Amino acid sequence: MEQLITLDQTETLYGTLTVPENGHEKAPGVLIIGGSGPIDRDGNAPGMKLNIYNQLAAWLEKQGIAALRYDKRGTGSSEGDFRETGLQDLIEDGAAAVRLLKMIPEIDEERIFILGHSEGGSIAPKVAEKEKVQGVMALASSPKPLFDILLEQGESVEREISEGKGIFYRALKTGKVNKRMIKKQHKVLKELLDEEASKKYKNVNVKWFQEHADYDPREAFHRLRIPVIAVNGGKDAQVKAEDVSAIAQQTSGPVEAYVVEEMNHILRHQPEEFSIMKTKRRYLKQQNDNLSHELLDHLHPWLQKQIQ
Repeated sequence: MEQLITLDQTETLYGTLTVPENGHEKAPGVLIIGGSGPIDRDGNAPGMKLNIYNQLAAWLEKQGIAALRYDKRGTGSSEGDFRETGLQDLIEDGAAAVRLLKMIPEIDEERIFILGHSEGGSIAPKVAEKEKVQGVMALASSPKPLFDILLEQGESVEREISEGKGIFYRALKTGKVNKRMIKKQHKVLKELLDEEASKKYKNVNVKWFQEHADYDPREAFHRLRIPVIAVNGGKDAQVKAEDVSAIAQQTSGPVEAYVVEEMNHILRHQPEEFSIMKTKRRYLKQQNDNLSHELLDHLHPWLQKQIQ
């Protein structure tokens, strides 16, 4: 059963609450926090319909668990401007969504969890500081600061171009695209921290970048005392698979960490080798694919243990 919900923040946000048919028994609840970018409640962005979060909500419903997902500011049906939405806005919106979940009669307020994907996983512990929950699920996520991840992604592109074979990669190497790209990336990231950045980068969410520069997810994970499960993919071209180990090392409470070897960043099965240069093409081909069964096989026993 799906219900449309309204979240009144500085901007009105809209979302969907999925509630299982549990008779008169109150259901556990999960808040789904999406990844970076102008992503709506289903995990879709302009030009890319991935349906990550509605699939997760449907799976949770089958486990007898309610799920709340919502459109970020300026995406989907929600009001506001995504380009002016900072990291702190995202955290506050997540905390407000937890409070809303606790007020819904069909939901057991003592069994509320956060499921964060990508950036959502890195801010989930911060949301949990503001609003008490019983556990956190971090999928395709990392405890590293955003700028560190972006630099790692740049290095991955540079390495792929340097090691790539064929006409495409040869042309990029001939034009020294890899070297110039890394140099430009460092320059842009430095300029984004300048006080005048918003004047130069008018189509970039400078507020979001600058607030991320002051946020270290490792500190937030370290303060967590509640159960955590972290699952990353071995074919993830955006976040390193081994970052789940870093989450486990930083978290102070009970934690489980897994790597699904043939899963990519959008939580789909991918037997082919990953390529950061071909990421978008890969995602577009997998728009209608189901979520990784191995991922769900890790989440199921963890959730059942927590909600008993």
